[in-house]
Amino acid sequence: MNGKLEVDAPAGALTNMDISHLRHAKVDLIRTLNLANGLEADEAAKALMELEEFAPEEIETCPVCDDLCDVQTSTGSWKCSSCDPEFESRKNNTDNWLGLPPNGAS
Repeated sequence: MNGKLEVDAPAGALTNMDISHLRHAKVDLIRTLNLANGLEADEAAKALMELEEFAPEEIETCPVCDDLCDVQTSTGSWKCSSCDPEFESRKNNTDNWLGLPPNGAS
């Protein structure tokens, strides 16, 4: 790995804010990729990998619609994209970036 972080995404899928967050997280992303490739992990990489793991019972239920929340924030809290326009936008941007069909369309 050369330390260069490249993201391949459709045009317009990433906002300037997304790019800013990716740049800020570059060191942690590289640590995670190194760990995934079997290289020795440091404590920061281990902690970052643990953030990716959760049990279904840890997902919060929306107090408004009573459905399971479907967006996890960087602080680990869960939000409902159906009830909160800010998180609906974030979910749509993430889905677009991942190449998923919009709003669950197939």
